[in-house]
Amino acid sequence: DELFERSVHVTALRDEDFTAVLGAEWQNQRHTKIDLSSDRFYLDSLDGGPQGGLLHPKLVRSKLIFIDVSNNNLLDINLLSKASGFDNLGTIMARRNHIAKLSLHLPTLVELNLAYNEMRVMPSLTGVPMLETLILSHNQLSGSLENLKSSMRIKRLDLAYNSFDWTPSQLAQALEALSHLRSLGNLRLYNNKFVACFKEYQIFVVRKLKSLQKLDDVLITESMRIDIQETEIQALEIYDDAFKKRQDALEKRMSAKSKGISSLGNSGMAKLQNIMASLEEIVEDPASLAAQVPLVREQAEKYAAASGAGLFSVEETFWENLGTGTQSQISANISYIMELISLVMERHDTARGSLVDTLGYLSCVVSNDLGQQCLDTLRRMMLSSDACREEAVRGLQSIVIPTVMNFGKQNIFSANTKTMLLGLVNLVAENEIRDEVCTIMEELLPLTIEWFLHEDNLSEESAHILKILAYGSGPEEYAQACATEELAERCIHNLENKTLIDNLRLRPMWLDIMHMSWNIIRHGSDEMVKMFY
Repeated sequence: DELFERSVHVTALRDEDFTAVLGAEWQNQRHTKIDLSSDRFYLDSLDGGPQGGLLHPKLVRSKLIFIDVSNNNLLDINLLSKASGFDNLGTIMARRNHIAKLSLHLPTLVELNLAYNEMRVMPSLTGVPMLETLILSHNQLSGSLENLKSSMRIKRLDLAYNSFDWTPSQLAQALEALSHLRSLGNLRLYNNKFVACFKEYQIFVVRKLKSLQKLDDVLITESMRIDIQETEIQALEIYDDAFKKRQDALEKRMSAKSKGISSLGNSGMAKLQNIMASLEEIVEDPASLAAQVPLVREQAEKYAAASGAGLFSVEETFWENLGTGTQSQISANISYIMELISLVMERHDTARGSLVDTLGYLSCVVSNDLGQQCLDTLRRMMLSSDACREEAVRGLQSIVIPTVMNFGKQNIFSANTKTMLLGLVNLVAENEIRDEVCTIMEELLPLTIEWFLHEDNLSEESAHILKILAYGSGPEEYAQACATEELAERCIHNLENKTLIDNLRLRPMWLDIMHMSWNIIRHGSDEMVKMFY
């Protein structure tokens, strides 16, 4: 069946393809949009085939304002020009092709997306004088930005995930070129080679580009700009020697780390950078959902599985190459990832399960409060719609609780255990979902009770465990499970501990023990109640 075969790999456009995309009357209509990005197509060229492709004599091109040729096998899109009849073309989407060179002549073009291609040098843009949005992320760009000088209308420029390896002095030249873009408000540069060895670059970018409102997805506030402008810094050229030393040191660390990572086999190690890139791709290209969501989940699961390996710093590897710098930048990256996860779940119900799993696995990440934010996202899901609540409960039961149990049995004082227990405390503190969360945490009670019965010296390090006991023993059935003579005696012993009462830092723990005791008194037997009086 020719139609079936061609639906798998259309390499050149024919009449029936225009019919499938534009409708049966396409020859008699003036279309403004044409989308050739679906799985039906794998075009080798835009003018191929006996009927001329997009140069088909019966296709009215003069009214087209939007063309999407993403996900094809194109080497160039230079056919899309005013000379070919594209008089009003304003947007070209050409993601995921094999485009290495560009020579466009489209006076009306406003937006050009060439993400995930094979560009190696910045193309000349003199033929697109009205261009406002240029997306070149996930290419292989390096070298100069001089060709951007002619594009003074550009407002949004995405150069993230490329191969720019500028020294500080070369960065100064790049910024000089970018300063010609007087309307530039949104710029992405992270995940380029130079970033790993010169994390201070953002200060110089903000200082040089006065119109910039957002850098690397972080909003530039007025107070931030004032602080940067008032900071005394040296010329970029001064940092070249330090940059070279950092490069050498990084190369040595990466070489040593690759030997450690290889000992884990071919599975590789999870990186937050990879998770963020996959989420960004889903947002930019919904067609990638089926392929990318499982990868996000897999990376998160790898992190949780490797956290106890001890072969090398899992935490350090996980954060590697995220383009992190100051603590505020790290926090901004984490918030951005949480926003991406929420956005994808909101737009795609089918992705919710895998992304809830992702949040569950990442809830044990110690650094930078990522684990806490993952659990907080699950908390907010439980407080939203019934569908979200049901999915969040499943994630907590199937992933979060087993994971914290695993860490807790190894070491109840570990940073991983503490991070997850504190996140669960925030969930159980919500009145609306408390009983449901207590039910989910039922498995944790024996572990925490066993610790409490055998811990003679309470300290601030154990505050998270007492919080779980105080809240977890609230519902009647769990209070009754806690109402043993041994546990009551331990509570009474600690309530009489003057160190806990008199020390302001330890007093919250004394109050948690009081809370647990009250739960036992309310739901325990008469004999149990008499022990407290």
